[in-house]
Amino acid sequence: MKNKNNETIILGFIILAGAALRLWHYMSFSYINDELSALTRTHYSSFSELIEKGVKTDVHPIFEQGFLFYWTKIFGYDVAMVRLPFILIGIACIPLIYSIGKRWFNSSAGLFAAAMFAILRYPIYYTQQARPYAFGLFFTLAAVYYWSKILFPTEDEEKLPFSSLRKYFIGFILFTVFAWYTHYYTFLITGITFISGFFFIKRNLMKYYLLSGVAVALLYIPHINIFLLHLSLGGVGGKGGYLGKPESDFMIKHLLLAFNNSELTLLCVGAFLLLSILLRINKITITRFHILAILFFALPLLTGYAYSVLRNPVLQNAVPVFSFPYLLLFLGSFLPLKAPKPVAIAIIAALFMLCIYTTKNDNKNYRGGFKFIAEKTVEYDKQLGEHNYLKVLNIVTAPYINYYLERMNHPTTYSMYNVFETADIVKLQTMLDTSHSQYFLYGYESCQNPHETEPLIRSQFPIVVEDNTFYVSGITLYKRSTDPAQQYLPVKEFTSNAGEAFVSANPTPITMINDTASQNTEMNEQKEFSATFNSSIADLRMPDSSDCYFSVWVKSEGALDGAQLVLSFERNGASLDWVGADMKLFVKSPGIWQKVIIARKFPKNVKPADTIKAYVWNPDKKIFLVHGLDLKIFPPNKK
Repeated sequence: MKNKNNETIILGFIILAGAALRLWHYMSFSYINDELSALTRTHYSSFSELIEKGVKTDVHPIFEQGFLFYWTKIFGYDVAMVRLPFILIGIACIPLIYSIGKRWFNSSAGLFAAAMFAILRYPIYYTQQARPYAFGLFFTLAAVYYWSKILFPTEDEEKLPFSSLRKYFIGFILFTVFAWYTHYYTFLITGITFISGFFFIKRNLMKYYLLSGVAVALLYIPHINIFLLHLSLGGVGGKGGYLGKPESDFMIKHLLLAFNNSELTLLCVGAFLLLSILLRINKITITRFHILAILFFALPLLTGYAYSVLRNPVLQNAVPVFSFPYLLLFLGSFLPLKAPKPVAIAIIAALFMLCIYTTKNDNKNYRGGFKFIAEKTVEYDKQLGEHNYLKVLNIVTAPYINYYLERMNHPTTYSMYNVFETADIVKLQTMLDTSHSQYFLYGYESCQNPHETEPLIRSQFPIVVEDNTFYVSGITLYKRSTDPAQQYLPVKEFTSNAGEAFVSANPTPITMINDTASQNTEMNEQKEFSATFNSSIADLRMPDSSDCYFSVWVKSEGALDGAQLVLSFERNGASLDWVGADMKLFVKSPGIWQKVIIARKFPKNVKPADTIKAYVWNPDKKIFLVHGLDLKIFPPNKK
C-alpha cells in the first residue's frame, strides 16, 4: 500500500510537471502554418460545406477539423481558447502511458516513460498545437490501454465476470474508431495493434475480438469515401506538394529531434539504456511486451518511410510522435531496479535533469512565425511609411498573415505572397528591376525559398539592415546603396561575353545593367552549347555551403522551347546535381534583351575534386542571341 501511495504521489508530480511545461507561454507563441490552415477552414456555414471544402481538400481525417469547426463557433479564435483542449488532452496522455507501462512491465517503467513524455520538448510541442497530434495520441494510447486489459489481464481481472470484459471491448472499439477518424498514422498504429492481438488473444475470446474489428470497420463506413479520396491523392509531396522525400539519415535526425535536438541527451539516453542492461545483464528477459513496444514504435515509422520513398512523401517529424511513447516504454523497461538504490536514483535523476535543461534550451520552434513577421511589418511601416517600400512574403496564403495584422489593427498588403516557382521568380525580378524604393522587406514562413531569391534581392538591395532568421520562418529588411564600397559583396565572379571562355572578374557590385549589349553569341542549329564554365570545387576556394548565381542576357525573335540555363555538379563524370532554368519562362517578349537566372547551393556531399559547370543548353537548336553569361559564387554568410 505504501509503495502504491508513493507511485501515486510521483505520478501526480509528473503530471503537474507535464502540465506546467505545456501551459507555460502556450498563448504567446505564434500559430504555426498548419494551425492557421485548419482555422481558415472553419468559416463555412454548414457541416456539409466543411466536409466538401475543408476536409476533402485536406489530407487528414475529419475529427480535428470537425472539432475546431464547432469549438471556434463557441469560443472564438483566440489562441488561448483554441489550443487549450489540445493541451489538456495532451496532459491526459501522461497517466495513460504510466498505466500501459505498469501493465506491460512494471510501475517504474511506466513512471519513467510518463516522466520522459512529460518533460521532453518533442511531445510537449506537438501536444500544444491545435492539430491532430494530442487527440491522436490520446485515442491511440486509450485504445492500446483497453486492448491490453483484454489480452493481458491481471490475476484479479481474470476473476471478473464477462460484463467487465465487455466494457473493455467497448472502450477498445470506441477509441480505435476515434483514432481512425483523427489521423492516418493513428489509423495505422491501431491497425497494427489489432493485428498483433491475434497472436495473444485467448481462444474463448476470439469471436468477440473479431466482432470488435467488424464494429470498428462498420463505424468507419461514414468516412470511407473521404479515406479513399485522400488515398488517391497519395500524400503531400511530389508535384504540387510541399513535402520532399525523407533523406537516408531521417531516422537518426528524428531521434535527435525527439530528444531535444541535443546530441548529449541522445548519447546519455543511449548510455542509460546500455548501463541499465549491464546492471541487470544476468536477469534481463526479453518479453512479448518488449517486442510490442519496439513494433508499435518502429513499424509505423518504417512504413511511413518506405511509402514516402517509394510512392509519395507523407513522413515528417510530427507524425512519429504517435508512436514515441512506446520507445519510452521500451527504454523504461530496462530500469536498474536491482541496482544499489543510490546508483539507480543518481542515474535516473541525472538523466531527468539533463532532459529538463535541454528542453528549456530547445526553443527554436517558439521563435519567429507569422506573429513576429506581422509585428516587424507594423514596426517597419511606422518607421519607413507603409507605402514607401516594397514588401514581399513567401507564405502559403495571405489570410495566415492577415490573422495577426487584423488583430493589430494594421490591414496592410504585400506586393507578393508566394515565391514558389519560376514564374514567381520572374515576377520578383521584374519588380526589383523596376522599383525605385530604397528599402525591401522579405519574409517567409513554412515555405522553401528558391535559391534565386537571396542573390536576386541583393542585386538591387545589397545592404542588410536587419535580419531575423528562425527555424522555419524569417524576415529581413534590405536597403539600396549608391556607394560602391557598400555594394560590394565577397563573391567570386566569372563572366563570358562574346568569347568562348569564362574569365575571372574582379568582384563588383551585384548589378548587371546590360540590356543594350553590343557583343553577343548566336545559338543556332550548329551551336547546342554556349561557352561553359568548368572548374573544380577546390580551385574556387569557397566554402562548401556556398551559393551559385548564374545569369545570362537573351534575345530571341521566336519561342525558346527546350533552351535552358544550366548549373551542374559532377564527380568523375557522373552527375551529383543538375538544375536547368527554362528560358521560355523568362524570355516573354521578342526582340529585346531579357535576363535569365538560376541559382543553386553546393551539394551537401560535395568534395574538393568535384566539378561545377555552368552553360546555356540549346537541345532543340533554336536561334537566339546570348550575352553576358555571369556566374557569381557567394559564401554562405549573406551578411
